[in-house]
Amino acid sequence: RSEASQDFAYLVSDHVRKKDVKDDLTLEVLTLICAMPLPWKKCSDRLKKLADPILEDQPLEKVLPILNSTVQALPASQPMAEYLANHARTFLKKADPAAAAQVLEAMVNGGLLLEKVPRDL
Repeated sequence: RSEASQDFAYLVSDHVRKKDVKDDLTLEVLTLICAMPLPWKKCSDRLKKLADPILEDQPLEKVLPILNSTVQALPASQPMAEYLANHARTFLKKADPAAAAQVLEAMVNGGLLLEKVPRDL
């Protein structure tokens, strides 16, 4: 099962890197993709570019599951996780305190942007 999951994630990664999936990618699909055991080094840059317009107006509560998935995949997912942590930081002041605490916890657990965490508290 794990091998099949890995194979499927590689297919998804290839599709994301080689195809114009911009119109097909929704928040839900992005959330599912980021939860897969992706070959992050191959697809992180393209995935960040595709995620940018999708995440632009999303509340922190919608970004958090994606951030958590990428933190779990560290260190391979480092570029995507840092991108998401930076994006999430822009919402911290307006966010529900519980969601803000979860973002900060994910950042600390993943070792992401640690120099910025004290300022964000």
